[in-house]
Amino acid sequence: MVRMTDQLENSYDVVVVGGGAAGLNGALMLARSRRSVAVIDSGAPP
Repeated sequence: MVRMTDQLENSYDVVVVGGGAAGLNGALMLARSRRSVAVIDSGAPP
């Protein structure tokens, strides 16, 4: 889990908005490509 203060200390290559199937799959592919990824999601089901 990323805290708000971590945003000031870390930078990400990619920020994925939406933790659905497509967003998580994209984040997984990017992480396998050695990219730093942050996933932003509301946590509420559709």
